[in-house]
Amino acid sequence: ILDVLLEFVKNNVHNQLQVRLHTLVMSLFHRVLCWQKQHHFCLKKFRWDALWKQMFRLLGFLSKDEWFKRPEVLELVQAMSTILNLFI
Repeated sequence: ILDVLLEFVKNNVHNQLQVRLHTLVMSLFHRVLCWQKQHHFCLKKFRWDALWKQMFRLLGFLSKDEWFKRPEVLELVQAMSTILNLFI
């Protein structure tokens, strides 16, 4: 599941960004990661560095003025920051 979500994020960062879909993907990431932490389940084969790279790439893309003014983008950024806070 995580690999499919990661591939979606990786391949769908472009000017016609579908913010609602990306928010849903981040919500799914959050749910899976919370379940993993709650059940002490370790995903050793997952490419964590690729996840963080794509999240920071998406944050960089969203930090442009034309995107950051949209209210649904703030919801996406909040979902992404929640995921990042899980690992700090």
